[in-house]
Amino acid sequence: MSKKYWLVLLVAAILSLSTSAIAQECKTTRLRLSYGSPIATNWTDWCEAFKQEVAKQTSGRVVVQYYSDRQLFGGSPKAEIDGVQDGIADATLTSTLLVALFMDNRFDLINLPFLFPNHDVANALIDGDVGKMAQGWISEKGLVPIGWGINGFRQLTNNKKPVRTPDDLKGMKIRVAGSKMFIRTFQLLGANPVTMSFSDLYPALQQGVVDGQENPLKEIESSSFYNVQKFVTIWNYAYDPLIMMMNKKSFDGVCKQDQQALFAAATHARDVQRKLDREVDEALPKALVEKYRMQVVGYKDIDIAAFKSAVAQTIRTEWTPILGADRIKMIEEAVRAAQK
Repeated sequence: MSKKYWLVLLVAAILSLSTSAIAQECKTTRLRLSYGSPIATNWTDWCEAFKQEVAKQTSGRVVVQYYSDRQLFGGSPKAEIDGVQDGIADATLTSTLLVALFMDNRFDLINLPFLFPNHDVANALIDGDVGKMAQGWISEKGLVPIGWGINGFRQLTNNKKPVRTPDDLKGMKIRVAGSKMFIRTFQLLGANPVTMSFSDLYPALQQGVVDGQENPLKEIESSSFYNVQKFVTIWNYAYDPLIMMMNKKSFDGVCKQDQQALFAAATHARDVQRKLDREVDEALPKALVEKYRMQVVGYKDIDIAAFKSAVAQTIRTEWTPILGADRIKMIEEAVRAAQK
């Protein structure tokens, strides 16, 4: 036989071994993804879009099984983050305000009050250098940042009166998420911030234990707060990004090809969720008025300058030792650039 013939056989054998190795490496994998929202929310939209896209891109090799309400961790956001670090779950989709509270307080940089005026500015920063810097912080903790999502702009509801200025908030007892920055923000606005578990919030509103609360519009609807709250203020006081973090060992157990599929699927899920969230922000205020008989104060009808003036300088001064003056300057310059 000719040398050319043997060369062809050798190349074919090498290709066959290479293909076999890839097939063995890219084995069937099941990933447990925990998240902290009820099933009927846009967090589930993200997880479902991610699950479907992962299955598509890996030809069904990688199966994502997601668990709502942090059911794997007794509802505890701290246990969830710790549990992913320990490998009890493979990944979590969680809010940056919880990451700041329980893992790395530098994430409060993204939670600065009244920083992002709209979705376009927020998305530009999360997709740019600010987002890359934050992903680096995740990597420092031994986790793998897979991608971003969005809980939504956090809006205000109450059962007392329309809120258009800081004076309208004075003395109101408002349930806020456990973020120290959020608590301080409401103190500076003259309110009395209260923290409690989300599961206790509805009865607390119903019984008048608290006057109001802050959450994205979709959460306000899905939790039926319209039954126990009269007024909504669209003030975009905090943008609430979600981030998917994965256990490093779990990530390393997935072949390179499927690792890239996870990143691509997260980008797909982010885009799906962002589109849905914009649609909610456009349509839901009208539904809250017409369907649920709430009174809505729109963004253009509030004194946003007064709210910013009441909190911005104090928050930045008090958080500079934590966040760093250079990072605060960086994100504020990035916001200005994105608005041009």
